[in-house]
Order: sequence, then structure tokens, then C-alpha cells
Amino acid sequence: MKVIKASILLAVALALVSLQAFKDFYVQPTPSMTLLEKKIGTEVLEVLQHPASVIVFSVEPKKLPKHYTSTSAETMLPTELTTEFQKLLLNDKHFVFGMNKRSPFLPYIAFKFHNENEESILLLISSSSNQIKILVEETNYLLDYEPSRAEMNAFIKKVEELYELNLF
Repeated sequence: MKVIKASILLAVALALVSLQAFKDFYVQPTPSMTLLEKKIGTEVLEVLQHPASVIVFSVEPKKLPKHYTSTSAETMLPTELTTEFQKLLLNDKHFVFGMNKRSPFLPYIAFKFHNENEESILLLISSSSNQIKILVEETNYLLDYEPSRAEMNAFIKKVEELYELNLF
């Protein structure tokens, strides 16, 4: 009888430890946490929400480690275009979460977000795969903007024409 009780207690203890490990691994978004924040983290999201400046430039794809080669001068994005880009970028409904797209990531435009602490976040955009790669130090996040493809590509086209970036 003691062996059965001990076995049950051990099973319950293991189940509780497993449940805690599962909760630690799979962070549920709180009501105030967006899916985007869950994917890229609070610090990255804050830089995207409150940049001191945003720079745009054209790139061409390259193999690791840098992912791209700059092909134009860097240009400061004005406040109204930054705001327009943020409306596209910071909306959960503009992205597909939980699925990985199998297509080559070929970036042609980049946006560098800087905050007041001189931290920067680089966003590479591949219009051919409708994806954004966010590079933060050694980490990168891949976002699929398929639901907002038309709006995002129209914005990229506007920036390309304004700054004569010759992206394609």
C-alpha cells in the first residue's frame, strides 16, 4: 500500500514539474501582450514603437553571416513615413503567426530603427516572399506579412520612388 501511495505522489510531483516546465517554455500572451510582442519580445517592440530615428536603404541578398550587402546610401525616413510604416508593422492582423513559409528570403530594402540609447534594430524586407527579418545582435525573427501584402508592398514602392532606391 505504501508503494502505491509513493508511486502516486511521485507521479503527481512529476506531472506538476512537467506542467511548470511547459508553462515556462510556452509563454501565454497576457491580455496586454500582442502576438508580435510575444514573437519578438518587449525590448524589440519598444524600439519599433518609439524610435529616435529610422533609416532606409536598399540591399541585395547575401549568404550568412550578414544576410545582405548595402547598395545605396542610407536616408533618414521622415516622421510621417515612419508613422505609416509603424501602422503596418505593429498590427498583429498584418502577420501570419505559428506557421513557417518555405520560400527563399531575398531582401531588397532595409530599415534601421534607432532608439535614444543608440540601440538599433535592422529590418530586412523580402517582397518576393512577403517576409520581414528582424535582426537584433545575434538573434533574428522572421515575420510573414502575407495578410498585409498589398499595403506593405505599396508602402515599399512609395519609399522606393521617393528615394530612388532602384530595388528591383
